[in-house]
Amino acid sequence: MNLEHLIETVFLGNTLINWGIAVVLFAAVYLGLVIGKKIVSRQLDKLAVKSETDIDNFIVDLLKVRTKRPLLMLFALYAGSLVLTLPLQIGRTISNIFLIGLALQLGLWGNGIINFIISRRAAREQDEELKIEAYSVISLIARAVLWSAIALVALNNMGVKVTALVAGLGVGGIAVALALQNILGDLFASLSIVFDKPFVVGDFIVIDDLMGNVEHVGLKTTRIRSLSGEQLVFSNTDLLSSRVKNYGRMNER
Repeated sequence: MNLEHLIETVFLGNTLINWGIAVVLFAAVYLGLVIGKKIVSRQLDKLAVKSETDIDNFIVDLLKVRTKRPLLMLFALYAGSLVLTLPLQIGRTISNIFLIGLALQLGLWGNGIINFIISRRAAREQDEELKIEAYSVISLIARAVLWSAIALVALNNMGVKVTALVAGLGVGGIAVALALQNILGDLFASLSIVFDKPFVVGDFIVIDDLMGNVEHVGLKTTRIRSLSGEQLVFSNTDLLSSRVKNYGRMNER
């Protein structure tokens, strides 16, 4: 068998030359992405050293740490498969694997964006304990929403009918929310205190006939030290539904 016949030999519906082109394209795309990632990361590192903002560091983190090589390999594999004539089922499987990998990578980038936004916002808070508690909850909720969306996209690409699944999750979510109504109410009330800041730790406040200095704002309760020395504990929901007089913000006293 001469070289011409060998090149024209059909294997799995494609000639050997087509397989060779696919392998070369896969290698070229993968190496190009890896080398390009390193070059861009190196340049951004140099800019981040000179820059006073943390946005450069954020972009470097997304590119160097959160951009994974398996995704680059999947992208190169998908690009190489485009020059081949593949059975419908195999081509669809490769496309689904690539889309799932892309969804996971978007999830990693989304995690980085969530971390960046929340850390910048939390850095402005003065109460370290409150910052850790409240923003950890916000981060958890944001990540849950993000990865739920990623999971639905992945299941949809795998052929799962997500409409019925979403409907079932919605009914289950309503049942859980009703069961945890008081806890969730206090939780969201604590987030309201964090962002709206009707008072902060150290303020002297009066609620009805009770008064004292705010000692701690937690996820469920707020604790106040009264003038007579005892600690008063309020649920966050009850506290926000009451009329609060904040003497810590008086112009004159």
